[in-house]
Amino acid sequence: MILSELQSELVLQGSGRTLSVSQRRGGSVVEYRGKVLIDFAHFDYLHLGESRELRKAVQQYLEADGLIPSVPRLLSGSTLPLESAERALSKFLGTERSFLFPSRTQAVLSTITAIANERDVFFIDELIQGPFSDAAYLVGAEVHSFSSLDALALNLERASGARRRFVVVETLSPMGGTVHDLSPFLALCKRFLAELIVDETYSLGIVGARGAGGGEALVLSTNEPLIRNVLLSIADLAFGVASTGAVVSGSSVVIESIVQRSKALGSDPPLPSFVGALIEKALEMVELAPLARAKIIQLATRLKQGLPHTSLLSTVGTLSPIISLQLPKLRKAQELATTLFQRGFLVDVLPRATPFSEAGVVRFVITSSHTEKQIEELLRLLSEILSKIDGS
Repeated sequence: MILSELQSELVLQGSGRTLSVSQRRGGSVVEYRGKVLIDFAHFDYLHLGESRELRKAVQQYLEADGLIPSVPRLLSGSTLPLESAERALSKFLGTERSFLFPSRTQAVLSTITAIANERDVFFIDELIQGPFSDAAYLVGAEVHSFSSLDALALNLERASGARRRFVVVETLSPMGGTVHDLSPFLALCKRFLAELIVDETYSLGIVGARGAGGGEALVLSTNEPLIRNVLLSIADLAFGVASTGAVVSGSSVVIESIVQRSKALGSDPPLPSFVGALIEKALEMVELAPLARAKIIQLATRLKQGLPHTSLLSTVGTLSPIISLQLPKLRKAQELATTLFQRGFLVDVLPRATPFSEAGVVRFVITSSHTEKQIEELLRLLSEILSKIDGS
């Protein structure tokens, strides 16, 4: 019964998603679907993924401890490299304690189930792609999305009877490329006695003088320790830090509560030891890359300013490595991406992640491995083809 129902649903839905194997990825180039393409679809901002230094850092632990731990971390699966990486992450992010999980999904689920219940309310930025809403629904909490600070303030006021109110925001939105100033969100949280949770997944490596994300700027603006203002920072480390796993970072009390209450820690294997060494070395390299961050923003600014149709930009003034063009129909966005693919450029197409929207987003991620010549080639091509897409 269920197989036939699923088959019918697949026929109606169509096959919008495909799994195609990339043959080779290096620097700003990827070999994909039989073509060598200039790659604007990955988030290794600082080109750490191919670093010889990172490979050397993990080699000794890989040889000594092997690949996969065979015991949950709460039993005897906690290792010195993992604990060392957690201390490094706390220092890097400016918190008291950090804890590593194999994935952001597990990190979010463990966190939300540890600190929230059905008497709580979550206010989540409508563009966040992470599993925060799913985790909140799992514990029976009320969930609201917001698209502006005014909407957030109104919803916080209406939920005055909740036991706890949590506000979840991304420092850098992978959808539109907006870099959020966390100060206004903090002000609202203080006004309504809510707790602020920050997703730093896409901001690590690129936002802040040290690449430590939005929390770094918040510490400078408030002149207070991060844990005085932010309940938790959560980040997937596979993007700007070119590692694997995810971190939850905050006060020692909150992290210990998660450790004590997370069911996953008693059954799931932890990250391998060599990942700890990988993370620690990657953080060192991120801090030492201010010139690379400046180059990325310079190239992204050139792309943004040179676009022939600035009305298509999701954000105009933001200094961000992510440039998004929003087209009125998803089909138009797919047409643009297909034309770019045929002419040697790989980009992402995303449906606009808001209710009742038919728009599509074409996303360009700028990295330190891109060149001025590649940006100019992309601009020439966009000038040529955008005018041929109806509705642009």
